[in-house]
Amino acid sequence: MRKSFIFAFALAAGLLSSCSSDDTISAEGPNPAVEDGSELVPVEIGVSNKMVVSTRGTGTVGTVASASDPADIAKNQWQGQLVNVYMFKKCGPAQPKLSLAQFVSADADLQGIIYENTEMQTPDTQTNPGETLAVRTDHNVKYYPTTGNFEFWGYRLDDAVTVGPAPVLATAEDVAASSAAIAEGDTLAFKVDFTIDGTQDVMAAKATPSDEVSLADKLGATKATNYFSAYSARNGVQPFLNFKHQLTRLAFEIKDATVPTQDEIDAAGGDPVASSIKVVDVAVGSATEGEMVIAYADSYIQERENVVEFPESGTTEKYLSLKKRDVGVIGQNNNLVPLTIDVPNVWTAENSTLVDPSNVAKYITLHKNGALPVGEALLLAPCDTFPVRLTLCQKVQKTEAYYDEETGVDVPADSAEVIYKIEGNITLPVVDGQVVSFKKGTSYLVTITVYGLQKIEINTTLTPWEDGGNVSIDPEDDALEIDNGTNGENTGGAGEENGEGGNNP
Repeated sequence: MRKSFIFAFALAAGLLSSCSSDDTISAEGPNPAVEDGSELVPVEIGVSNKMVVSTRGTGTVGTVASASDPADIAKNQWQGQLVNVYMFKKCGPAQPKLSLAQFVSADADLQGIIYENTEMQTPDTQTNPGETLAVRTDHNVKYYPTTGNFEFWGYRLDDAVTVGPAPVLATAEDVAASSAAIAEGDTLAFKVDFTIDGTQDVMAAKATPSDEVSLADKLGATKATNYFSAYSARNGVQPFLNFKHQLTRLAFEIKDATVPTQDEIDAAGGDPVASSIKVVDVAVGSATEGEMVIAYADSYIQERENVVEFPESGTTEKYLSLKKRDVGVIGQNNNLVPLTIDVPNVWTAENSTLVDPSNVAKYITLHKNGALPVGEALLLAPCDTFPVRLTLCQKVQKTEAYYDEETGVDVPADSAEVIYKIEGNITLPVVDGQVVSFKKGTSYLVTITVYGLQKIEINTTLTPWEDGGNVSIDPEDDALEIDNGTNGENTGGAGEENGEGGNNP
């Protein structure tokens, strides 16, 4: 069932806001009056440098930041990642549908659509601290039309896009349900279908003014809503895209709580570390097929209220494996690699210099009794419970040392590397009897304690017989009855053959 937004609230708040929040779908404000201008003003798009962001297929950048810690804020900045940007005529009652901003000019380089799913590169704030200006990857400079107010939308999906961006066109039902003057076939929104694998940081942004200075001070009291435009740009008000995370982030640390026995140390060649547990894989179940509304007009009527959703229809939960950053690659714009190292399938003399597939050193060796961070973190669809599956490897004793009586040879103990799985669920503590859901834009540190395989040792003991005392037997004891087969009974019958018969003694 569809629902319509109450636009009266937006009209009342028109002087305070012109568009929706970054991460929820809501009604827009009215279209402010345009401002004429005579000179060309370049479009400059800033990006917030206070958010943790990700790179293409490489997970997140930086750490979970404390807003009060300058060192943390410095870590959580852009490093030249790519984003996509749209520029539309400003939405409102006078502009109830999405219309791409265009520049009319005889100059072919300026003529046409200004920003349509345009790829832009964020600044590298590691080398240029404080820089916020994003640039087009095609290096073209674009200018505001001399009249009109505009709005900017941005999104980031890395390599997760499967379909889109595609326009959402108004249907007859939309026209009937909306109070706005829209017609069937009008563009109400743009959406993208995507599939995540745990490495993409899905983000969305809606442009806001470039600073916290009063717009009335910058633009004048009567023109405070005249942004973004050539007029506002001339007065120092440019769009800022503050990208907000739409997924849940799970970082992992795993603790090996076991202490190796002397047999395990001996089986590992006398090295206690070699007997430690190794992590082969950490996989978490998550919805993977989602949809993002990357831009929408006031008149867009729909059921959901979030810009990103994972529809139940056609969505299957899949296990997504934790990956790690390739230590051999410099920079943050390369794909993550599996926790294990790629090795040949067959061990031969020709590749003897490579890693033996049976060598567990290619995995992540845990610290004894100490938590070890593992992988780069997983980015998942928010939910109440995440099923988790650990694949571990451990070097254990396979056979004990023994003497073979048939061959007369002492057979030494043998060890083997075994791979096994542990399954469970990741949940948050219940609060006041209510299940707490994992939130989008929030990072959680998951600490998992493992104890490893335990050798079965069966002990046998012998229970002694209890002494019940001596038992004496005396044939002449009156209490003893002797059975000689007759028990003293007459067995002679009627005595036909013995005369009158009689009793046997």
